[in-house]
Amino acid sequence: MRRSNLVAFAFGAFASLVSVGVASQFNADPIEAKAYRTVFAPDIIEPEGELDETSNIAFEVGEVLRECGLSEFDMKLGDLHGITYEIEISAKNMRGLHCIEVRARDVDNAVKLGFKVI
Repeated sequence: MRRSNLVAFAFGAFASLVSVGVASQFNADPIEAKAYRTVFAPDIIEPEGELDETSNIAFEVGEVLRECGLSEFDMKLGDLHGITYEIEISAKNMRGLHCIEVRARDVDNAVKLGFKVI
């Protein structure tokens, strides 16, 4: 008698989990993927520069982003010493993104360009 109650309870729990899973699939809003252009700039001082904030490579890359007309970007601390700038790829940012492709490497060879999709 006890074993049959346990089997009925397990079957009911399984049926509940399946129904919750199916219902969540139908109610879930589709997530729109966003693509970002990443620019990693190390937090180092140029050899000919003095200990001054303006000679910091990460600071110079930030200035290049603003000069390229990009006003909306995220700044995150990188895994290493430095800053990772994330710029969302969209139709209104295309001219600025092309500008970054051309000018970011002129700042320093340590600047790394990449992509990120969320």
